[in-house]
Amino acid sequence: MLPADDDLLETNIISPSTRQWGVASGSCPALNSYGIRSVGVAEVGLGYKIVRLRPTFGHINICLEGSGLHLVDRQWVELPTGAAILRPAFDTQGAWQRERKPWRMAWVIFDERTDPLASRQETVSRVVQTDPAAWDCALKGLRLELQTFMDPQHLAAWAQTIFLLSRRVLSGEVDRLAPLWQHVESRLAHPWSVTELAAWAKMSEVHLRRLTRAAWHRSPMQHVSWLRIRRAEYLFSLPGQTVENVAAEVGYESTSSFTAAFKRWRGRSPRAAERVSAASGE
Repeated sequence: MLPADDDLLETNIISPSTRQWGVASGSCPALNSYGIRSVGVAEVGLGYKIVRLRPTFGHINICLEGSGLHLVDRQWVELPTGAAILRPAFDTQGAWQRERKPWRMAWVIFDERTDPLASRQETVSRVVQTDPAAWDCALKGLRLELQTFMDPQHLAAWAQTIFLLSRRVLSGEVDRLAPLWQHVESRLAHPWSVTELAAWAKMSEVHLRRLTRAAWHRSPMQHVSWLRIRRAEYLFSLPGQTVENVAAEVGYESTSSFTAAFKRWRGRSPRAAERVSAASGE
């Protein structure tokens, strides 16, 4: 650990020997579905130094290989392979490579509107342990798919894996409701209710609500709605889909309720997605 640095300045130095790649949600909509603004990986070279005094976004930075310096409570601390630093918005952030040695790191930047660090009321950076191999696999998988087939379903799977790894790092525990949501995803057209969800998960409705809020920051039925709209977005990536057909397939009895839900979660009308689907089928 180096002494505390009380004279930090906003810095953005990407050294010539640094090699990095990243993708934003604008180029990979699957990330946006999980509230992720961008992800990336850097092979950090000597002289790399980034300092953000009051960043408006939260993010996770993971050391995949080697080690490097990170700002923690305004002190430069060396973090080894397998360390992840959780950085909430407006807390001073920094990374620095002072020596010529291996360091490969990854990052996940969250959308300001759905930042899980903000919803957990995190205000200062903290360091936790994670599995670097799992992160490496997920990020390489996403990158390879983007460079080759660009299949929306495969991209969604990699985006979900990155999201789930992020949530595990944030919560420090495995999602107990994962089997329930996998079951719901296999039957999205079913008219689910909180009572039925709780019965399937073998717990009370109160406990189900508490666990869902803790993991996803929404109610169980809101999460069902989110799963339906996420599936709808994928279906619209296929040729020849109509709003009416997609609405029925994901469990909406009327197109008006489906349209309202789609606009609420995606900020646009499903008719726009329908036009893209029609164009891809021509």
